[in-house]
Amino acid sequence: MKWIFLIFIVIYLIYNVSARVFESRQCIPRLEKCVGQGAQCCPPSHCLWYANKCI
Repeated sequence: MKWIFLIFIVIYLIYNVSARVFESRQCIPRLEKCVGQGAQCCPPSHCLWYANKCI
């Protein structure tokens, strides 16, 4: 039972890391990634920190 739980955690971590790497590659240069999941790419310091959107 312990092994199933550990395998699940490892898969979850790999999925999260790969999703973040993929997301960060979607930004063109000179645009920064807003913090958070599903965040938009914005010009520097144009991120709404609580909404993951550009202003």
